[in-house]
Amino acid sequence: MIKVENGVCHIKTSKGIPGLTTDLAVIVRTVKKILMEGCDHSETEAKKVIDRAVELGLATDEEVTQEAMVAMGKVMILLKKSTTLEEDVYLKGA
Repeated sequence: MIKVENGVCHIKTSKGIPGLTTDLAVIVRTVKKILMEGCDHSETEAKKVIDRAVELGLATDEEVTQEAMVAMGKVMILLKKSTTLEEDVYLKGA
């Protein structure tokens, strides 16, 4: 059984690697189904999301930190552009 609660993952299996692999496969299939049916992703898009999650899951702490920094940089650029656009609209309307 794989259980995630409050950001902590608990793994318990009495069936060894085959049981754990089966649990993981069921989770992946369920996530894919949710992405396709609940989030309107195509199968290809859903697989890309899952592949990315697997990449991050296998990454080192340093690689995850680097990815977070890149994402924060992109957010900061978007916020800066948004603020600049709002200022331009305000100044032109004044």
